[in-house]
Amino acid sequence: MPFFLQDACGIAPNVAGLALTAIPLGMAAVGPAAGALSDRIGSALPCFAGLVVYAVGIAFTGSLPATAPLAVIVAGMLVMAVGTGLFQSPNNSLVMGSVAHEHLGFAGSVVSLVRYLGMSVGVTGGTALLYGRMSTEAGFAVDAYIEGRPDQFCSGFFFTFAVFAALCVLGAVLTAAVSRMHKA
Repeated sequence: MPFFLQDACGIAPNVAGLALTAIPLGMAAVGPAAGALSDRIGSALPCFAGLVVYAVGIAFTGSLPATAPLAVIVAGMLVMAVGTGLFQSPNNSLVMGSVAHEHLGFAGSVVSLVRYLGMSVGVTGGTALLYGRMSTEAGFAVDAYIEGRPDQFCSGFFFTFAVFAALCVLGAVLTAAVSRMHKA
């Protein structure tokens, strides 16, 4: 997102940074409510809904052109944040609720490890997908934004976000399948 905002859209770094705060603010607004909801109805439905909403937000945001108004981009990021907020608290509750009391400390550390590992793999994989697609578009190896070619960046950006949206949909399908298996 920072590369899209600054390089492709030409938004100043301070404005881009301010726009990016929509993500943690959206998560902070939705997360506690999602946690409370999962305490009442269980974690499966909020986790499923969060993954679907996040996939929609990713697909929408990834499809935006470099000329999109900042308000529309922020709206897309807010949808992503709502999806993350819906997913994260119930998912943590689900994991921690499936562990014996004496193993909660260990489970909490594993949850944190997996979260940060996922972020690292996501950033690395996303960068590889982005620049791989840009390289295909350009016809030569690309490892940075190509000045004057926001179209190539947007192509890579769309491809990367489409892959991530598909992974979220896969996660939603698996969440629904596991939920049904537990109910049966």
